[in-house]
Amino acid sequence: AMEKYPIEKLEGKCIMINDDYELPLEMFSMQEYARETTKSVMIPSGMVKDRIQRLAEKIYETYKDEEELTMFIILNGGDRFFTEVHEYLRNIISITKKGPRLTFEYSKISTYVGDKSTKEVEIPPVREPMIKGKNVLIIEDIYDSGKTLLAVKKHLENLSPKSLRIGLLIHKRNPVNLQYDFLADFIGFCIPN
Repeated sequence: AMEKYPIEKLEGKCIMINDDYELPLEMFSMQEYARETTKSVMIPSGMVKDRIQRLAEKIYETYKDEEELTMFIILNGGDRFFTEVHEYLRNIISITKKGPRLTFEYSKISTYVGDKSTKEVEIPPVREPMIKGKNVLIIEDIYDSGKTLLAVKKHLENLSPKSLRIGLLIHKRNPVNLQYDFLADFIGFCIPN
């Protein structure tokens, strides 16, 4: 039997989607092509938007007294999530007239099968001045096996940021990621494997 995923550490940090939770398709408007390939809805889009807005508020609270925040976006997943977080953050900063200057660093991370037929993570060169001594927030859409995100985190830690935090849209309860004993600072949803 598979061991139960220890959800205690995630409680209160994200919206928990239970293993058997699904909403019937006929309750939602969607394109016909999407309806053909979708069995059910786990998280309605309005709920995703609301949650991203709340995460942006929490990010703002964390960094509002800082001069600068470097958002490190992992492509290709994190860019849509980033776009929404960034939009909400910009709005809060313009309304409050307070908060960090936002700078960005994009990185297309690839995984490939190495010589021991294990997946290796390849991180393109990062502009060190964007990271060294800076507040850095890694933006990623999904934490699944954990391998890519943790490799990026370690790589950036080696460049001596002032602080390093992680914003995730989705933490997947994949038993494989338990080996890392890792929890992001900002998490939207926690979903079944």
